Amino acid sequence: MVDEELNARFDQVLREIAETRKDLRADKVTFEEVLMIGGDKPKVGSPTINGATVSATILRESRGDKIVVFRKKRRKNHTKRTHGHRQDMVELRIDSIKG
Repeated sequence: MVDEELNARFDQVLREIAETRKDLRADKVTFEEVLMIGGDKPKVGSPTINGATVSATILRESRGDKIVVFRKKRRKNHTKRTHGHRQDMVELRIDSIKG
């Protein structure tokens, strides 16, 4: 879903930046690239753990807070400009961690 590491626990709710991928339009999402599984006996992959999956349910899709981009040029005939956007967010609940 995203190209960053996420720390997740069972039954935790995460709010992350969404991508326009086809599998995010479903109700359930499976992450197959798992770097580490903790617990009593932690497993660390190199780079990922073979056969490990994390299943999550999409609770809702929303938009994040406004990100303001401010630009100012330091000469006379230029004005200050603000542009911004709101990123699409997905709220996920972790259902299971297998590995």
